[in-house]
Amino acid sequence: MKIENTIKVIKEVHPDRVVMCKIGPFMHCYGRDAVIMSYLFDYSLKKIDNNYDCGFPNGALNKIMGTLEGKKISYMVVNRADNFAVENEMKNGTVMWPVRIAVSGKAMTPGGAVEILDILGKEESIARIKKGIELLSK
Repeated sequence: MKIENTIKVIKEVHPDRVVMCKIGPFMHCYGRDAVIMSYLFDYSLKKIDNNYDCGFPNGALNKIMGTLEGKKISYMVVNRADNFAVENEMKNGTVMWPVRIAVSGKAMTPGGAVEILDILGKEESIARIKKGIELLSK
């Protein structure tokens, strides 16, 4: 799975946030977020496969976050190294299907795992995932 696809999933849940992804020594933004970052910070905007990309050094992140906060623009930072599916070139469904079962108790649900996690909240989601791991470990 490409990081752009992971960003797309994140944007479906958080469409109002600028998503910045750490890839090695650089941060990258894609699509509309790349256009925003290029406009605000005068960074180069590249078009790759019908999608915009804007990159900047990790060292600029604190300045950028301060500027975004000052302009009341919501953002989130994603670290590619923390994304199991991306690093192992797996599809999101392969990773999220067992998560959906752990948090909902059902193989099929009307919403996806991300939506269920969002509704349940962090603490309840983690508790249910731990319970699922415990049941599988027996």
